Amino acid sequence: MSVKLLVADDEDTIRRGVVKYLQLHTDRFDKIYEAENGQEAIDAVLKFQPDMILLDVQMPLKNGIEVMKEAIKAGLNPVIIILSGYDEFKYAQQALKYGAKEYLLKPTRATDILAGWQRPGRWRWKAPSCW
Repeated sequence: MSVKLLVADDEDTIRRGVVKYLQLHTDRFDKIYEAENGQEAIDAVLKFQPDMILLDVQMPLKNGIEVMKEAIKAGLNPVIIILSGYDEFKYAQQALKYGAKEYLLKPTRATDILAGWQRPGRWRWKAPSCW
């Protein structure tokens, strides 16, 4: 089964670092897409329909919450993990309201993100029952 991941973060170092680490240390993802702002993230979500999204909350053009709302509006239900430099309850509350599985504060190590996927029952993407 093909699993697609979108990494959306306006900080190049973080986005590229996470992508590179995951490409080197796991074969879990068949495709990894990148977005450097919220509008690119929305476009990628609609075009590629990723199964999982690592999503920054504050990005140029559109924020992470708006990206989540657009995914829902399109009828998509990816596993969403928020990566944020904002330790504010309102962001976490909104992210959880729109279906985020976790709210991780930056700096977060790529090893911690990968470990989350390897723990049983955590952040698991499940194929729809019709498959």
